[in-house]
Amino acid sequence: MPFSIIMILYTIISQYRTGGQNLLQWIQQSLKNEFVVIHEPFNSSFSNYTTDTTLQDFSWLEDKKYFIKELWYPEYDYDTILNLSSKILCLYRENTHEQTISHMYSTKEQRYHHHYTQKDIDRIFIEEEYNRIKEELEFNKKTIIEFASKNNLPTISYESLYLEKGIEKLKKLFNFESEIPFPYGSKYFTKNKKLI
Repeated sequence: MPFSIIMILYTIISQYRTGGQNLLQWIQQSLKNEFVVIHEPFNSSFSNYTTDTTLQDFSWLEDKKYFIKELWYPEYDYDTILNLSSKILCLYRENTHEQTISHMYSTKEQRYHHHYTQKDIDRIFIEEEYNRIKEELEFNKKTIIEFASKNNLPTISYESLYLEKGIEKLKKLFNFESEIPFPYGSKYFTKNKKLI
């Protein structure tokens, strides 16, 4: 698929429940109109770009600068993204317990970007389901780190990005500065009460 030299694609490949949407909102505010910023263009639930869910159809790309975030699925072929992307960062989460709780809540409640409390978790918690999801997420984390290592791609953890100064690594990799405070919003889980 031929593209002109004008097309630029920056990509973040991430595990789910790693703050990717918040990160993309911050990137969009930071880069203003320099890039077309797209959250999960291959997500069949809400993509306006393609009906392909296998990460192969990039016919929707034009001669523009794109910054996308796409989810990591170990069984998918990422060769097209590797070949088209000028820069790629892999995002994962170290704390699989919190990631598992976040995944359980968001999928059970179909509320992916909302605040929730310990009471909300207690209401939906099933230990067998927790154990199954946690095992899947551990495998998912292992495979994204292996993928990054095999392809010499930089990685960053959710914890480094959101709890430390990892955003500086991201800005350096993608070569931009920003006056927009990071993180762009607030953490969804609060131990005792919902955030205002």
